[in-house]
Amino acid sequence: LVLYKMKFEYKNNMILLKDDNSNLVGTVTFKCDDKQCIITHTNVRSEYQGKGYASKLVEEAYKYIKSCNKEVAATCSYAKSWLEKRN
Repeated sequence: LVLYKMKFEYKNNMILLKDDNSNLVGTVTFKCDDKQCIITHTNVRSEYQGKGYASKLVEEAYKYIKSCNKEVAATCSYAKSWLEKRN
């Protein structure tokens, strides 16, 4: 299953990725204070795994958090690895 149009939805401390039919593909969650946001969990539904969508979710969270002028950290192992590769 390949998404041709990725649609991100922003909720409180969560970003959802939906497919062309508005079905949930995955989520990334984070918690924030005044200075930073910590990515706590990344989840992609099993039928979409292995296609790079977790990376897209973490990237979207990273861009969103940076746009809020906050530092990005992670307790989620996937997001932590993604951030280490980025730096």
